[in-house]
Amino acid sequence: MAIAQNAAARYKQLDGLRQSFLRRCETYAFYTLPKLCPPNGYDQETVELNHDFQAVGAQAVNHLANKIMLALFAPGNPFFRADPDPQLLRQIAQLGMAEQELQQALAQGEKQAVAELDRMALRPKLYEAVKQLIVTGNALLCLEQDSARVIGIKHYVVRRSMSGQIVEIIIEDCVLFDELDPDVQAHVARYTHYQPDREVTLYRWINRLPTGEYAMTQWVDQYQLPKQFNGKWPEQHLPYRAMTWDLSDDAHYGTGLVEDYKGDFAGLSALTKAQVQGAILASEFRWLANPAGMTKPEDFQNSANGSVLPGNEGDLVLVQSGKSSDLQVTMAMAAEYIKRIGQGFLLSMAVTRDAERVTAEEIRMQANELETSLGGAYSRLAVDFQLPMAYWLLDRVGMSIRGKAVTPRIVTGMEALSRNGDLDDLKQWLNDAAAVADIANSLPVLNLGPLLTALALPRRVDVSAFLKSPEQMQAEQQQAVDQQNQQAATEAGIQAGADAAANSTKGK
Repeated sequence: MAIAQNAAARYKQLDGLRQSFLRRCETYAFYTLPKLCPPNGYDQETVELNHDFQAVGAQAVNHLANKIMLALFAPGNPFFRADPDPQLLRQIAQLGMAEQELQQALAQGEKQAVAELDRMALRPKLYEAVKQLIVTGNALLCLEQDSARVIGIKHYVVRRSMSGQIVEIIIEDCVLFDELDPDVQAHVARYTHYQPDREVTLYRWINRLPTGEYAMTQWVDQYQLPKQFNGKWPEQHLPYRAMTWDLSDDAHYGTGLVEDYKGDFAGLSALTKAQVQGAILASEFRWLANPAGMTKPEDFQNSANGSVLPGNEGDLVLVQSGKSSDLQVTMAMAAEYIKRIGQGFLLSMAVTRDAERVTAEEIRMQANELETSLGGAYSRLAVDFQLPMAYWLLDRVGMSIRGKAVTPRIVTGMEALSRNGDLDDLKQWLNDAAAVADIANSLPVLNLGPLLTALALPRRVDVSAFLKSPEQMQAEQQQAVDQQNQQAATEAGIQAGADAAANSTKGK
């Protein structure tokens, strides 16, 4: 297939190759949040979105998105750390500046960057990006000069290499002509006349160059804008980040967490629909009237409660479905689906067992186990999401680190989970050490140092910083002996003084 020479035709080419993928994304959104990937032709002003019978999907996605946002961008805490490299530290030392002063300046820049994130009110947009990733598996983060945007899968196309590297991105924005930048309007007006309320399509076509850089051209419908509207960036500073939840080799688009549980969502949807319909049928009833009976249906319908009517007992018979007990099977199966979905999306109601007494430690262990299962997603988000945000925010607050010997290091997400695991290992080793110390008091033949080191190996704890060296222990023992000798000498001097005073008193 020949590559089209203008952005509109190229976008149509790439968009046509992914139609089956978009239909799957629409299905995943239907089970959870339909607004994230609405069907073609949807108009918010005139059409109402169809929602599934169940709302567990929406609850699961919103809950997991909240947990991920708190893990990646905790309010008030920097999600990255600016670390100087050894070369910069040597330069600082030559200038006579203390390393602590540099660390304080970097820490201040980190706080200003997070404050800029809150000042620009970007958290709702980041939250939207996380939901897009969970449901459709894809989202485009645009870190523009004065703002940040999140674009859904239906408004951009991407092409990647076999290794997952971005080769081509085309962004499609349908706007009114008067919403374009005034300079863009003036240029397009040279070729054709547009009414202010006419809808036009703005394309941004980003391509990877042989040098590894990325170049962008902009188009309005079929008209290409001149060079002053182009852009060029090195790979690490590309402002358009095509993020994915899980990306397979040789795939252009990622897959979301909802796709992994598609079978459970489909089953729960069918069972919930059956529950609703069955409950409606179970609640309905009718009366059968004996045509030869004395009781007239009209008298029965128009009578008040407690009225006396002429007739026989069998003139009217109540008819019900009698199938309400069958709903128990449907409810039990739906509960099993809800449990599996809840475990996959970290819903606390599914994490905690159903019992009268559930300890706080049990809840913590179960939650940590499930959160650790999202380690792969945390790792990808740290590279595709947090790191570009760190560069962009530091540039906005005037602490540019491009070309400098300072790099941001992510300290949340998977990094935070790893630190929690290291802390748990250290606490468990300390508990083992306390138990061994009690045994060592009763068994003097035990060599405590090697034993503590052996206990630390399966815990993955480096005890070199915690165990004293033989020289330290010998020095401390010698210091204790010196203190005892000094104390004994002091007590002997006090006793000698007291004896001398007593003898002088007797002499008098």
